[in-house]
Amino acid sequence: MSRDESPESASLVTRLCNFRHFRHFRHFRHFPMQTYVVYDIVEDRVRKRIADTCLDYGLARVQYSAFCGNLSRDRREALALKLAQRLGRAVGKIEIVPVCDKDKAQVRRIEVKP
Repeated sequence: MSRDESPESASLVTRLCNFRHFRHFRHFRHFPMQTYVVYDIVEDRVRKRIADTCLDYGLARVQYSAFCGNLSRDRREALALKLAQRLGRAVGKIEIVPVCDKDKAQVRRIEVKP
């Protein structure tokens, strides 16, 4: 580090280099991330097929129309294709949301059980 570089800028450069190096690993696409699948589908039969597909991929139900679990990028892409196929021409929408560990640590759950 030269005299005119601050420690903050050096750490930023180091982090950027590490990130560039990390993203070139081939196994990055196999690194699992917390993934949420939420949907709003009109037809009961189609909604059941979507829920069954989420369960088949190892996701846990967190609400009636929301599932959560760890999926790699490849598994998320495969799930997206499968869900699109199951939805077909039915009216509805599905969102697949990957969440990094930093954001996952900030999730707050408020629950009142009977």
